Amino acid sequence: MQSEPQKNERQQGFTLIELLLVIAILATLAAISVPIYSTYIQNIRIKLLHQTLRNMEQTILLYEQEHGQLPETLEEIGLNLLDPWGNPFQYISIRGKPLTGKGKVTPRKDKSLHPLNSDFDLWSMGPDGKTALPLTAKASHDDIIRAGDGSFIGTAEDY
Repeated sequence: MQSEPQKNERQQGFTLIELLLVIAILATLAAISVPIYSTYIQNIRIKLLHQTLRNMEQTILLYEQEHGQLPETLEEIGLNLLDPWGNPFQYISIRGKPLTGKGKVTPRKDKSLHPLNSDFDLWSMGPDGKTALPLTAKASHDDIIRAGDGSFIGTAEDY
């Protein structure tokens, strides 16, 4: 014969306070970990982008070696790629082109308004998808650039 539970016996389970406490702890952990994870993913994208720019640079230089001139566009050599944020890479062929007068080329410029490269400019517009030729422009700060004729690849803000 089974006895019925007495009124003063406590039933097994969680109280509302205990459940709310667990939810608050989980929410706090999520609030801490999501930004860290987002930053980690962004850093991985930028590191992969550095390697992509190096590979593109080598392809452009190989084309120049084979044809005696730089390509006019990236599409000319099959490099119509998108960066990790879905934007096309930017490219300006500089070597052998006039910087003033008819048919002039406008290269990207550093904070002192000196050209970044003497051969070609190659860059990603970065996470915001915006860019401007001078690095002093706010739209260019997050661009991932090739500068110093290939001696630097990194964010425009760090150059």
